[in-house]
Amino acid sequence: MADNLPFYVVMAVGIPETVFFLILGFQLFNDHIKFRQAIIVSIIGSIVNYFIRTFNVIFGVHTVVTIITYVMVCYLITKKDVWKISSAVVC
Repeated sequence: MADNLPFYVVMAVGIPETVFFLILGFQLFNDHIKFRQAIIVSIIGSIVNYFIRTFNVIFGVHTVVTIITYVMVCYLITKKDVWKISSAVVC
């Protein structure tokens, strides 16, 4: 479905949404992520998510790949425990 949406629309919705959910997820697990780190993770994640959705893959695969991407990028940016990051991202 993302192949029908312009790139700037996906980015305008994806980045703020991801920042909100990253901050919320970390707060729910009594951890903290800096706002700048959340923005960097969300920009990279939204770009990757856009390109993943343009491929013709089996339904649900893009969700798993997106979650793994967010966990990996968040780990590289924040250097926090992978299990805490996974909990915050999946939440």
